[in-house]
Amino acid sequence: MKSRFNISLLFALAAALAYVPWLLVTVPWLGRSLGQGLFAVSATAAYLALTAPRPALRLHAAILTAAGGGVLWLLMPGDAARWLSLAVVMAAVRSVILYRRRSPARALAVDATLLLGGLLAAKALAGPTLLGGALAVWGFLLVQSLFFLITDVETRGESSDGDPFEEAHLRATRLLEQTGV
Repeated sequence: MKSRFNISLLFALAAALAYVPWLLVTVPWLGRSLGQGLFAVSATAAYLALTAPRPALRLHAAILTAAGGGVLWLLMPGDAARWLSLAVVMAAVRSVILYRRRSPARALAVDATLLLGGLLAAKALAGPTLLGGALAVWGFLLVQSLFFLITDVETRGESSDGDPFEEAHLRATRLLEQTGV
């Protein structure tokens, strides 16, 4: 999980650095709301794809995030509702599709805390300028990086009972014994 934490930290920096040039290019053609929405949805989908535990889940997470986040961004009436709905989509994809916790109650508490903390950090760092928006993006994603420091996370498809390689080896051995090979 330490490597996912490092990837998450680097992505927070990259997203913050990309925010200003993205909006400078897109806002004149698309408007502020749509320009921000395309950035936010794309960055969230990329974040989840890059921090996915297995390559097979990357595309799945990105598509679900882009579709769900994009639809909600267009349907929500104001900026606060848009950012909140996208954060909820991110938490849902991360905790339902990509990772799981041993306790569902703990998973809900961790995700709620990270979302609230991330949104509060973004609000504290945000300002009326493009730099303020970049700082808000950076702050939100920094808080989300803490997800990978919490130790009871398992990737989807893992068993909490033992080593996945050992389990695969045991299944293969049993199968060979049953077939008489």
